[in-house]
Amino acid sequence: MFKEITTYKVDKEMEKMESLIVKSNKTSVTNQITIPIDAKEMLTTEEYIQKAVNEAVLPATRHALSQFDTDGTLIQVSQKKHTGKGQISKTYQCPFGEFELCRHVYQRTEGGKTHCPLDKDACVIIFSTPKFAKMASSRYTCGSSRQVQRDLKANHSRIISGNYIRDISQSAGKLSETVTRDYCPEAEMEEVSSTGISLDSTCMFMRQDGWRQAVAGSMNYYDESGERLYTVYVANSPEYGKETFYKSFQKEIEEVRKRFRGKRLVGVADGATDNRKFLEATVGIQVLDFFMPANIFPKHPGQHLNVDRIEMNGLLRHVTD
Repeated sequence: MFKEITTYKVDKEMEKMESLIVKSNKTSVTNQITIPIDAKEMLTTEEYIQKAVNEAVLPATRHALSQFDTDGTLIQVSQKKHTGKGQISKTYQCPFGEFELCRHVYQRTEGGKTHCPLDKDACVIIFSTPKFAKMASSRYTCGSSRQVQRDLKANHSRIISGNYIRDISQSAGKLSETVTRDYCPEAEMEEVSSTGISLDSTCMFMRQDGWRQAVAGSMNYYDESGERLYTVYVANSPEYGKETFYKSFQKEIEEVRKRFRGKRLVGVADGATDNRKFLEATVGIQVLDFFMPANIFPKHPGQHLNVDRIEMNGLLRHVTD
């Protein structure tokens, strides 16, 4: 939803923010900053500096984002004409704070979903600029939303909700699935001799959904001497079963096949039946992870394990070989 605000409020916000801008044009912004100094405490001075820098670059960010707006004239979206509804205000989040910006919004004559060229062209993700979305989502991959909140508040003086962090991260993850990547950016195709494909999983108890499978996989590129050149990691949110992960991982593997056609593919996994069967249909060579059976068998000497006899014999042959 777009938030309507009065002209008076917009004008006051613009006056406050643009008062820091000395000069601006389409390619640059010049700001003037006044920073108070505390001669007794350096930490206090650093807090002043951070606040002053945030306040100074916030209007610069606002000005830069406004350059992606249109002039309000008729546009075409998916070969259909859209007319302007005028400039509607929206609150944006960026690394230095939040600001309001009036930008043109469009809609088809018969109604329906609105379209904002500025949001699309500037790659805005749920009211967030690309840099702030990157900051929040990358931190969220390494911890909880509360940890991200503490980090952003302590190091960037940014206070946002945990739900917003989760929403940004989810949208950024969906967007990344549509991006075509260079599957070995740090090595030339001629350098790659083989690719090792591995995966493993564990069970996680989700508070709302109960027990779910968390699966991760990797593709490791090696040269002729066996030195690792580069690694691509693939993972999905915990799910019931592994089907979603298998589909996304298979898609990644097919891209590797196209890029490194004719190169050797080697699968590495433990003795889990589903992982082994997935690799059987994907790679020509399989290597059993030694540590799994090596840790299980000594703990059960002479005891019957609840594993198919043929499968157990196959595992033992891999271990003893």
